Amino acid sequence: MPFAPTTKATILAVKRRGLLTSITGISGVTAGHTIIPSPDQRYVVTQMEYQFFPMMVFDLTPGLTGKVATISAPNAVSTTI
Repeated sequence: MPFAPTTKATILAVKRRGLLTSITGISGVTAGHTIIPSPDQRYVVTQMEYQFFPMMVFDLTPGLTGKVATISAPNAVSTTI
């Protein structure tokens, strides 16, 4: 059975009032609570509600430029010990 995520991150434009891109379908993720954008709003760092689950960095550029509708894979992951 394919994995069906129940949560997603949605990026909205306040001035443009519309959906810009989404982060969906991340393997193993069913709940997340933090999404932190970089100052230039190109990248976001996410944190999940699981002990020892890595923080993930996503490049939003493909979604923001319209190349893809949704981002579904992180560009980098980081764990702390």
